[in-house]
Amino acid sequence: MSDAITLFVESNVVPGKLDELKDVIGRLVEHIGKTEPDTLIYSWHLNDAGTEVRVVEHYANSDAVMFHAKNYAEFAKELAPLRKIKNFNVCGNPSPALLEAFSAIGPNVFSSLGGHFK
Repeated sequence: MSDAITLFVESNVVPGKLDELKDVIGRLVEHIGKTEPDTLIYSWHLNDAGTEVRVVEHYANSDAVMFHAKNYAEFAKELAPLRKIKNFNVCGNPSPALLEAFSAIGPNVFSSLGGHFK
């Protein structure tokens, strides 16, 4: 069974903050790409109305997610007034430490039943 962890995060864009959100996301994605080798997918998506964003994140393992959480912390402060998280899903078999780290968010956890990983 894979140690991979996938996160799906759904958020509403705060009205009037889309351009600012796009700026932060651009800087964030560049930073993640340069500093997180075990972040395998980190992809933001915007609906046609410009009112909702989805983030798809795929990590090699729970340790990579924990590293991302620390590496992302400064950007999280910038993002907080720009979006409101409405759904946070953790898929895979997260470590107890990862579950503890995310406990304040109240994630939906989906345990892995199997899959094809490369």
